Amino acid sequence: MSINYSIKVVPQDPNYVPDRKLCEMAMDLASKHDKMMGFVSYHVNDEVLFVDPGVNLFSIICPLCKARLQVDNEGDEYEAQHGDWWAAVEDDLHFEKIDDAGYAYENSDIVVPCCSGKVKLGELEFNWPAGLSKFVLVIGAVNTSNLIDEEIIEQFEKILKSPLYQIRCYS
Repeated sequence: MSINYSIKVVPQDPNYVPDRKLCEMAMDLASKHDKMMGFVSYHVNDEVLFVDPGVNLFSIICPLCKARLQVDNEGDEYEAQHGDWWAAVEDDLHFEKIDDAGYAYENSDIVVPCCSGKVKLGELEFNWPAGLSKFVLVIGAVNTSNLIDEEIIEQFEKILKSPLYQIRCYS
């Protein structure tokens, strides 16, 4: 059985979209590295997408009270008390899957169950990292759970003219 990982590389500025030529140069760079097996693609969306780590999303930290909110951990005492709040958030924000890139959503307030405060999706801290972006470079990395080497990320940053970060996804 094969375990499929992918790395989603996104700009730190969620609204930044490199031009097509730069995107193609980044895809060429990805295809030249042995560690990056599988597929390489990029996605550009008119709206900012929520780019999630797939089943690697374990918890979310509230920016207001710093509580660690569990996501889908059966038997967890906190979840037993508050229910599956993240699934309700996904429903409330009308998450809609857009290709391999991420999810379109409505940018309305989220009520966090820990302190009943209201926050926006981009204010939450995700464990494993997730992000918001109009541009997503998706690199299929079959049978490896490692992130892309920092030297290669720096090359991507030069090509795409933006600071970047990685979101490790598992499916």
